[in-house]
Amino acid sequence: MSKKYQINLSESQRQELLALVKKGSAKAREIRRAHTLLMAADGKTDEIIAEILHISVATVERTRKQFCNENLAATLTEKKRPGKPRNTNSLKV
Repeated sequence: MSKKYQINLSESQRQELLALVKKGSAKAREIRRAHTLLMAADGKTDEIIAEILHISVATVERTRKQFCNENLAATLTEKKRPGKPRNTNSLKV
């Protein structure tokens, strides 16, 4: 069965992702998304990617979908989450 959201990276996108992964100074989620996109572009199945990265298949599917519907920058960055802001004052001792 063919995937609905195929990952086709341009050479510049691939180089950007490889640099992000090799540098290792980005947020862990960004690095994991970069690995997900690189493996998906190389033809690995969602199940294999999920197993290698220790994430769910749904996470791999969402990453594929976001890349196809938006762009590389939007896929790598963390979106603001709804909810009450964290109260950092109560954490001080």
